[in-house]
Amino acid sequence: MFGSKLSLFRYRLRDVAGYESASPNVFDPSRLMEIFACDAAAVREVLDEAITSMRDLVDEMKSASNEGKLETWTSTVHELKGLSATVGAGEMYELIQQLEGGLRDRPAIIESPCVENLAHAYDRFAAAARRYLSTA
Repeated sequence: MFGSKLSLFRYRLRDVAGYESASPNVFDPSRLMEIFACDAAAVREVLDEAITSMRDLVDEMKSASNEGKLETWTSTVHELKGLSATVGAGEMYELIQQLEGGLRDRPAIIESPCVENLAHAYDRFAAAARRYLSTA
């Protein structure tokens, strides 16, 4: 599902201080630039893969929500949270933290408007990331 640079990036992510910043930014490329030592080509490759992978995860999350598949929804949302933190999608990361917290209180949250809010946050992230890619 993920290319080799994105996989390597996930392993190196744990070594970067503050990667779980609670920043509500839609997209902050500075984290990627730091990890890849300002290698613009590597950042472009990882970001391009992440946009596609995150779209697939959002679609999978929505499908699991519609079908009431709590275990699939939970694992998909958790994976999406990690990828959001990885690529600097702060708004998505924060929304997912709220979703996961709400899930502990009531599993019915998978049917809430929060799922659509997360999909819209992805759309904002993808638009911002594509703008970044077009100028980087």
